[in-house]
Amino acid sequence: MAFLGLGGCVLTGFAIDPPRGGAGGEGDGGAAGALAGSGGAAGGSGGAGCGSRRWPDRDVDAADGEDIDFTVALQRIDHGGEGDAAASTIGYDLDGECGPDGPRSCTRPSFADRPASDGPDGIDNNLARMFGAFSVLESSLTSEGLSAGIAAGEWTILLAVRGYDGTADDPQVSVAILPSPGFRFDPCNGETDVPQWDGTDRWPVHATSLLDDGGDAGGGDGAGGDGAGACVGERDPALNRPRFVDDNAYVANGTLVASLPVAGITLSGGDVPVTITLSSGFITARVEAGERGWTLRDGLLVGRWPSNDVLDAMSNIATANGSLCVGDSLYTELKRAVCGFVDIATNDVPTAVCDAISFAVAFDALPAELGAVHRSTTVPTTCPAGQDPADDTCD
Repeated sequence: MAFLGLGGCVLTGFAIDPPRGGAGGEGDGGAAGALAGSGGAAGGSGGAGCGSRRWPDRDVDAADGEDIDFTVALQRIDHGGEGDAAASTIGYDLDGECGPDGPRSCTRPSFADRPASDGPDGIDNNLARMFGAFSVLESSLTSEGLSAGIAAGEWTILLAVRGYDGTADDPQVSVAILPSPGFRFDPCNGETDVPQWDGTDRWPVHATSLLDDGGDAGGGDGAGGDGAGACVGERDPALNRPRFVDDNAYVANGTLVASLPVAGITLSGGDVPVTITLSSGFITARVEAGERGWTLRDGLLVGRWPSNDVLDAMSNIATANGSLCVGDSLYTELKRAVCGFVDIATNDVPTAVCDAISFAVAFDALPAELGAVHRSTTVPTTCPAGQDPADDTCD
C-alpha cells in the first residue's frame, strides 16, 4: 500500500491572516508583525510565560534596486519526525498562546485526545506528531521518505522569486509557489528521471497552480497531449501567471518573508493530485548566493490544516485495493490520528473550538528551472455511497 502513491507532496498555496492587534489588509503578503519566521529575532509575547519569535519586519526605507529573478526547488523537507521532542523543534507560535498547561486560543474537543504540548517559544507543530503516527502505517510520510521522493524526482515544490535586488534588505519582491508532479512529466527530460541539483533541472509545473492551463503554448504532457512542443521555443507563457503568488513579499536581514492569499496543500500521486486546505500559512527562508545561483536555506512553511480537509484529502488517496473509504480499518486508524491531534483553530476568535492541526515543515531549496505545464487527470472516488471521506468529519 502506498499512502501517497509516492508521486509526491505538492504545495499549491497558503495565506496568513493579519496578526491579532496588528495592521494588515486583506491579501497583504508578509504583513509586518506576523508571528515567528526563520532568521527572525526573538520578540513579541505569546501569552503568560510564553515567548513568541518573530520574523524580521520589512525595512520600508530600504532602496529597491535591480531586479533579479530566480527559481529554486525544494531539495529537502523535514516535519520534525516522531515524538514530542522532535515536534517541538520545527515551527512557530501560530496562536500566540502556550498550551496545554498555559492559556490556549481554542478549546480542544473531546475527540482530540492526543498530545498537543507547545514547544519552546510557543511552537505549534502537531503535524510532526500526526505524521509520526501515520508513519507506522506508511514510511513515505516520514521526513526521510518525503525527502527520498524528491531525490528520486517524484515531486518537489518550486518557488519563483521575481524582482529581488540581491541585497539583505529588499522592501518588495514577488514569490510564487509552483508545485511539480515529478521529473517524468516533463518530456524535455528524456531519459533523465532524477534531478542533478546543478541548477539546470527542469521540473514540470501542475496546471492547477496557474491562472490558466497553459493551452497549447509550450506543450505540456497532460491527458490527450504528447508534450512535444514543450521543448521548442520560449517557455510556456502560462508560467508567467501563477495562481498562488505574493507580490508584496520582502527580504529583511537576508530573510525572505512571504504569504499567499489562497490556502492549500496538494499531496500528489504524480498524475493525480490530492488537494487539502492550509490556512493562515506563511513562508520564510534565508536567501543565499551559491555557486550555481541563488538558494533558500533554513526555510520554514507553517500554517493550520483543518481536520475535515485532511479527511477530505483521504478520499483521493489510492491504496492497493482502490480508494480509502470510511469503514476501512486503515481509514479508521488514520482518522483517529487526524482527529486526535487537533490542537488549533482555523480562525482565532474568542470562543473558538480547536478544529485544525498546526502545520510546520523545514526545507532547503536549490536552483532549478521551470519546465513544461502538466495537466493532470481527475480520478473519481470508488467509495460506496456514504463512505466517502470527503463527507466525513471528526465530530
